[in-house]
Amino acid sequence: RLLDLSLRNKLLNFKDNRLSIPLQSSEIILSKLEDALANQEGFLFKSIESIALKEVQRENEKNYIDHYVDECLARKILFSPLESSVLEKRLIEVYRASKTALEEGGANTLFLAVGFLEWKESERSKRIFKAPLLLIPVQITRETAKTGYKLFMYDDEPRFNSTLLQLLRQDFDLDILGLNPLPTDDAGVDVNQILHIIRKAVVSIPGWEVKTEAAIGQF
Repeated sequence: RLLDLSLRNKLLNFKDNRLSIPLQSSEIILSKLEDALANQEGFLFKSIESIALKEVQRENEKNYIDHYVDECLARKILFSPLESSVLEKRLIEVYRASKTALEEGGANTLFLAVGFLEWKESERSKRIFKAPLLLIPVQITRETAKTGYKLFMYDDEPRFNSTLLQLLRQDFDLDILGLNPLPTDDAGVDVNQILHIIRKAVVSIPGWEVKTEAAIGQF
């Protein structure tokens, strides 16, 4: 009864804004990233603007970028589709907001949203909403101006978006099993299995789709 099931809730209607940072991702990247964060590894941020594409044919750019971003995970670098200047401003905003929330409220509100469900209120509806699936508690640190901002997992457990599960039960008579407890692999939760469970559950609902996207945001 305490859950906010209105479209004002970012857990049901997520929109990119100044307090969010979208990440360049794919299903392979999402799984590797969660494993690395679970192993207490930290990541620096870069814009995909910094990826040299001069010698890459236009039709091959997406595959090249995905491959390059995947390779850079091993070097502890995350890429965002945001322009460099916008990314820097958002990192500052997100860092300050999350630090203030932790100091004043005593609770971490910063999460890495892994995977999104695109959903509609009805088959005829033209409005499409995005709800995050897996929420990984994270923190952004800044040691010096030169080193920049770094992403780490916060000292808490990943969780599935319980507000979304309640909406699905209440409004769509859809009870998704297999997420409590979350499936695990050798390093943390099993991202691929979680995405598979949701895809299987919504496959017959017109206009609904699981997206292999990721974003850092305040929830």
